[in-house]
Amino acid sequence: MNDAKQMAGKKTTTEAAWMALIMGVINCFYAYVFYFGGYLRWNKVEHNGELYSPGQIITIMFAIVFGAFMIGMVMPHLKSISEG
Repeated sequence: MNDAKQMAGKKTTTEAAWMALIMGVINCFYAYVFYFGGYLRWNKVEHNGELYSPGQIITIMFAIVFGAFMIGMVMPHLKSISEG
């Protein structure tokens, strides 16, 4: 029984470390988006003659995050898709 507890403890620790890494990367991405969006607004960078609005910056951020999440959700199924 002790062996099972040790293995479960190692598995839980490993899963927690991976989750912490993933959340850290996501939060670093958010920080970078807010930094770069602030840079665009502060320096009055224009796109097609208009300044970037805060709503556009947030929209771009969420589009990238949700797109990456959906690609991650498809990865386990790529084998089935390619065989089809």
